[in-house]
Amino acid sequence: MSGEKRRARKLKERRDRIRLEKHERRSQPQGFSAPEDDDVPPPRAAAIAPRFAAERGLHDLHKVIGDRVFESVEEANQFIGSAMEGGRLKGLEDLPKDDREIARDLAYQAMETRDRDEAERLARLALSHDPECVDALRMLALAGARSTPELIAMLRNAIQAGARALGPEFFEENRGHFWSALKSRPYMRARFDLAEALLKAGETAEAAGHLEALLELNQGDNQGVRYTLLPLYLEAGNLEAARKLLAAYPDDYSAVFHWCRPLERQLAGDLAGAAKALAEAREFNPYVEAYLTGGKLPPREVPDQYSPRKPSEAACYAKALRSCWLVHREAVGWLRGQKRGLGI
Repeated sequence: MSGEKRRARKLKERRDRIRLEKHERRSQPQGFSAPEDDDVPPPRAAAIAPRFAAERGLHDLHKVIGDRVFESVEEANQFIGSAMEGGRLKGLEDLPKDDREIARDLAYQAMETRDRDEAERLARLALSHDPECVDALRMLALAGARSTPELIAMLRNAIQAGARALGPEFFEENRGHFWSALKSRPYMRARFDLAEALLKAGETAEAAGHLEALLELNQGDNQGVRYTLLPLYLEAGNLEAARKLLAAYPDDYSAVFHWCRPLERQLAGDLAGAAKALAEAREFNPYVEAYLTGGKLPPREVPDQYSPRKPSEAACYAKALRSCWLVHREAVGWLRGQKRGLGI
């Protein structure tokens, strides 16, 4: 094959790959804030429910249950089964809503809209019903702040409101499994957003402190905090902290952990271990490597959702992974010197 034909074939392959990645991004629901409701956002589906449908449903269920005390799990399940009718809770519409519930519903609408102005409007309306509504304060910050310092200040205000609402006893009693308590989630969301805003402002140490606190509060890490924290550790060369975090989630199923493992091993001087981890990372998600070796830049618009092991996952975490690799030039040189896997 002539050199001209090879170049033409490579150009066509590159165009096809770009089309695939653009299609992957377009097929996911978009918004202006990152996903946070699950460890790994779900693959695309024919019909996608609102982002917080499950959480809103739990609030409705608690409202219908009220003060009832069940003697067993079987009794509780029987009640829930009898309360459901056509996928809806019977009697829910007959129960009056107070201002806090109205504010919470409006805040959910603000979190689910794709329009920034509409999100700000809904957040302000929610706050007119409940000035301490944490999700509304958070959305007002995300949609209404005009600068990073203003965003940070507004998110701090949301976190303080959340801490007041929960109280010190709640923190002690629920430490380690915070996310399982519905009323903790607005606080957790606001604190994660604060960490990300601090990172944007270059306040890495303070951001890492908030991320570590979130993991301490909720070890199950439903928010995916570890996917931001692990690259930060490696970027700073904090191998001890990185190893502890890797060990805490040995069964993690993500491109972040797969592509951080070879970097940790390379920085530790274990080249055999790094090569083994690299082979596993390439097999898991080969689309990440081009971001790390300079063949591809992170996208301007990060997908709100992704499919594991696909280009959309690589695009979601490209910036964080690229940052922690590129600061270690020897590691990048080592990576470029390894035999490339398929799909790069």
